[in-house]
Amino acid sequence: SLVSLMLRFPAVLRAVEKEGEARQWLSSKWQAVVDLILAEWQERRQVDVFRVAQRVHPDQAPEITALALQGESVLETESDKMAADCLSHLRRKYLRTLERNLRVAIRAAEERKDEQAKRERILEWQDVVQKERQLERQRLEPKTTIR
Repeated sequence: SLVSLMLRFPAVLRAVEKEGEARQWLSSKWQAVVDLILAEWQERRQVDVFRVAQRVHPDQAPEITALALQGESVLETESDKMAADCLSHLRRKYLRTLERNLRVAIRAAEERKDEQAKRERILEWQDVVQKERQLERQRLEPKTTIR
């Protein structure tokens, strides 16, 4: 969905470009595509879907074209909210994966009786949990507008 929106809306491209960590939230397959789209945007200040499709792996070209067509059905007024939702989802998913991996690393350090590594992983884990909680609070905050 995010790639589809990036192929169609410059505001979404700017949001992804501004969100420096967004690239690491994606799988390697999509990191390369997002890099190509952002490079196209930075070079030409527009995204030519045909050029992007030519530059990706040949197996991905039809998928890129389909995503571009899918983006055509989205209204511009909805694109910002959809992009924010996609980025939020990807961030939470990334943090959950990171948290799980750190718990495994903590257990492994306990089994090796490596207290230094265990302490380091616990501190990293606490940072990740804190970020998750901040995101959850932001998500649950009432959205009020002042008129």
